Amino acid sequence: MTDASEALRGFLATVGSPYTRVRPDAPPDATARTAVRVPQADAWNRLEHWYGVLPEVTPLQVRVAMPFVNQVRDGFAVECRIEVGGLVPEPSLASSALVAEIALERPVQNVVTLPTPEPLTPRAIRGAADDRRLGLAIRVHPWAPRQEA
Repeated sequence: MTDASEALRGFLATVGSPYTRVRPDAPPDATARTAVRVPQADAWNRLEHWYGVLPEVTPLQVRVAMPFVNQVRDGFAVECRIEVGGLVPEPSLASSALVAEIALERPVQNVVTLPTPEPLTPRAIRGAADDRRLGLAIRVHPWAPRQEA
């Protein structure tokens, strides 16, 4: 649901908060770009953004899950944060996913952000001949940007 009418918002308020799940993607290669991602180089940065991924309804219960395949060093994932519209819920680790849940009582900026610690190189960590700056390796999954009405 991208844009709720005033009548629908009133109805939703009587039955409780709508619930949404957000699972941000990782680009499969340098050419994978979607309308909701900030253009970037092949490497992950310290700050990732996904725009337009939240329904425009409040109140709203939001669960953001960032499944990852690897972290550059032990403990890197638990040092990451998930921001939803500028708000920072306390994240938790569930298996191989960073998860955050938050109740939005009012409209917020429609962006999910993943601030991370400074990416590191395998050379700096263990002397490997690899100078790629790495952090949290987010799982790639099929995901299409939201279509504008």
